[in-house]
Amino acid sequence: MIRSCTINGAYAYKMENLTGSIEVGKSADMVVLDRNILTCDPAQIGDGKVLLTLFQGKEVFKDASF
Repeated sequence: MIRSCTINGAYAYKMENLTGSIEVGKSADMVVLDRNILTCDPAQIGDGKVLLTLFQGKEVFKDASF
């Protein structure tokens, strides 16, 4: 699911050179969550809290707790 929302989505829109993965020269759009979605209980992913959002490398949201 993570790949379908990141690199595979970028490929589908022919934007893999601009976005879809964290690499030098790409857009740097990302979200930092309060949990590791790769290791937490899948049923708990939706309960996660967004701590930071970056769009084109610029902060657009930062939770006061972060």
